[in-house]
Amino acid sequence: MFKFNSNHILTGYIKQLLHSYNLPIYKVYVNSRPNILNCLYIKDGIIQRYLGNAEWRTVKHDYAYDYNILKPNQTKHLDIKNNIYDTYTHEYLGEYLRFQRDYNHLNLMPLYNCFSNNIETTYDLSFTYNYTADESVKVLFDASDSNYKIYSLPVKPFMKYTIAIDCNSKIEMCCGIKTLDNTNAANTLAANTYDTQAGCIFSSQILYSKLINMDWLNEKDDTIAAAIREHIDDLRLFIKLPAGNTSTIVVLEGNYLNWNDKCYTKALNSQSFKSEYNHSIINFDIDTEKEKLTDIKLITPLQLLQGNIHEQYPFSDTLIEYLLNNVININDAITDNIKRVKQIAYENNKNNFVTPDKVLPELDITVDGLWENKLNYIIYDFIQNSQFNKITDESRKFNCLGYADKTVEKYFRSMKGDKAHSTLNSLRDVDIYNNKYAKSKLENGGK
Repeated sequence: MFKFNSNHILTGYIKQLLHSYNLPIYKVYVNSRPNILNCLYIKDGIIQRYLGNAEWRTVKHDYAYDYNILKPNQTKHLDIKNNIYDTYTHEYLGEYLRFQRDYNHLNLMPLYNCFSNNIETTYDLSFTYNYTADESVKVLFDASDSNYKIYSLPVKPFMKYTIAIDCNSKIEMCCGIKTLDNTNAANTLAANTYDTQAGCIFSSQILYSKLINMDWLNEKDDTIAAAIREHIDDLRLFIKLPAGNTSTIVVLEGNYLNWNDKCYTKALNSQSFKSEYNHSIINFDIDTEKEKLTDIKLITPLQLLQGNIHEQYPFSDTLIEYLLNNVININDAITDNIKRVKQIAYENNKNNFVTPDKVLPELDITVDGLWENKLNYIIYDFIQNSQFNKITDESRKFNCLGYADKTVEKYFRSMKGDKAHSTLNSLRDVDIYNNKYAKSKLENGGK
């Protein structure tokens, strides 16, 4: 796997990608997520300010958002300072991936380690944490204490974080904003987000959820809340560990304690527990208006959570496939790629997966280049329940997000039938261009 501070040729490609991409400075409105008072959002293709109580105001000057178009004071790009994969590059990549998730609906965050390998050297914060109305404790985060080390990483309000680490002593966590150090706002933020664990095993992750309950952040007349809102983009999670801890650390944005804890069956037509080699019992003959398929997380066991090897990794191998445009997905620019994937999925599903407890989903294979959400579930269901996946245990360690990555390609190639095999060859012929183009950019330092 790719490592921090690497000067691998991939570093040049990633840096150039982030340098050439015009990333908006605004947040993206997400219907299921709370909004932050007075912050600017991209909503319905327009730059709007959230006024509270579900009220919005359009920004009058140049209010329309133009995707990936350079606009002074509205977009930003990575500043290339060196040829190593440093903390700055990694944290910027996280902002890019969050935008892809929220705006383009391509969620690659399960493949990205929010941990940025950043050790604080000057951070100093003390505050009082109240366990109960009658019990409190003094908490100290002091980077100068040689008995401990304090890592920090960017986090977002109203999000949960899955943390994997081996540590046989106490772990302490809180959130802070460096520009607010030694202020009442800093102490309030730290006290409201403080959490501690007696210890942790890498294979049994912990869930940091203190950022979920931040409704107080939108209090209009609260000066402390206003100060935090003003610097909310600088919010960081601080993790205090014993100085001698050498564990691999993984922090994922989202709850991945159970990688897939929901499924649907024809018999029950409701939620049920997962069973061995059948983590996605999806029956497509259900009323999707009442039983939302989006309740099923399309996540296999994640590569980043496979084990502690006492080294730090910024992302999984699969993310590289997406960054190099080697995965056919909802945003694929070559529409014939999507059409071919749909045809293969349709044929394989019809010929190999029609069983008493399966219902063939309806795919519109006549529409060129239209990615249907059902296709994600079909591909995911193939990988999780196929004989190929049972035999090839290694494939279960990789991340299937419901798109046509290398694992899916291996599966399709393992299917019997000349038609599927020949169609797949045609599908990958288009990717040869992408591979050559990516290789050329890598050889030229990403240019």
